[in-house]
Amino acid sequence: MPITAKAVQVHESHCPGALGKVTHYPATGFETTLWEGTDPTAPSAAGGISTVPVSSSTPIQRIKLYLESQEVPGWNEIDAVGLVDRASNVTWAKQAWASTSYGRNNPLPSNVSGYLFTF
Repeated sequence: MPITAKAVQVHESHCPGALGKVTHYPATGFETTLWEGTDPTAPSAAGGISTVPVSSSTPIQRIKLYLESQEVPGWNEIDAVGLVDRASNVTWAKQAWASTSYGRNNPLPSNVSGYLFTF
């Protein structure tokens, strides 16, 4: 279900602080940047919830996260991702794909690198 979002919440459970970019990743059309910057959760934290603002009037159904893993030592782990709508309700991702996974093989399509979430 597409959501008009005001923010994205990323629950980082281990080695946080690597979030660098969030994009809208439509099934058709072009990928567009929703947010880019420094992860609000410090790399020194044990974990945290990074809430980043997005400014888009386009309803969003899929987003892609870019982690700057080389900047944060250890294995960066994300446990949940949600879109925050204009009424501050959070809709959690229903599906997730990762270009790398520690526990099992859950690859993204071959033309995608990063972490893709569908709502």
